[in-house]
Amino acid sequence: MKSCTHIENEYGNIEGSYGSDGKDYLSWYKNWGSQDPHRTAEDIAFAVARFFQLGGSFHNYYMYHGGTNFNKTAGGPFIATTFDYDAPLNEYGNPNQPKWGHLKRLHEIIMSMEEILTYGEKRDITYGYLLGATIYSYEGKQSCFLANANYCSDFVVDLLGTKFTGPAWSVAILPDCYTEVYNTAKVSCQTSIMVNEPNKGEDQYEPYVLEWQWRPEHFEVLMDGTVDGSAFTVN
Repeated sequence: MKSCTHIENEYGNIEGSYGSDGKDYLSWYKNWGSQDPHRTAEDIAFAVARFFQLGGSFHNYYMYHGGTNFNKTAGGPFIATTFDYDAPLNEYGNPNQPKWGHLKRLHEIIMSMEEILTYGEKRDITYGYLLGATIYSYEGKQSCFLANANYCSDFVVDLLGTKFTGPAWSVAILPDCYTEVYNTAKVSCQTSIMVNEPNKGEDQYEPYVLEWQWRPEHFEVLMDGTVDGSAFTVN
C-alpha cells in the first residue's frame, strides 16, 4: 500500500527502471499455492501517519477493499483470482481486523485535524537521529506529531514542556499537542480469526445456500447514441 500509487496494471511501464528491485516488488502479488502477502496494521499506520506528518494531504490505498476476479481474468499467469492482498476489507466485504479498525481510527483523527493540517504553518523539531516532532499551528491552535523512525529504540522527549514516551517505529498524534490520542504502534482493536468450515451449500439438506438468480438487463440504444430512459451513452 503506497501513497497516491496504483501499480496493478500500469506497473509494467516503469518496472524496468528499477532493475531487479522492480521484479521483486511484484512479489506483492499472490500466486496460486503461495502464502498470503501480509503487512502489519502497525506498519501501514506508521507510513500513513508519517505521510500526513510530513505535509501530505491526500492518501490512496491499493487496495482498501479486496475483490475477486472470476472466469480466469486475474491478469497474468498463476495469479490467484482473489483481489484481496490482506486489505482492511476483504474480498467479501468483511472487516480484516486489526487492520480495519486501526486504520479507521487513524483516519478519524486525521479528519478531525483537517483544517489545521491543510491551512496551518508547519514547524519541525529534531531530537536526534530518526526522532522528531512536527507542530502545525493555525488560528491559535496547535496539533502535533511525534515520530520515531528507529526500529530498535523507544523514545522519551520533551514536547512543549511535557514529557512523552513511545515505542520504536511509531508515530504518536496529539491533536492539541498535549494529549496523545493515537499511536501507530499501539493496536487496541480486536483481531479477526478466520476458520475453515465445510461448505454447507454442498450439503444435500441445504442446497438453497448456493442458489443464484440473475436476469439480463435489456436496454435500447437510440440513434444519437444515448440509452433510452437514462443519462448514459454508448460508444
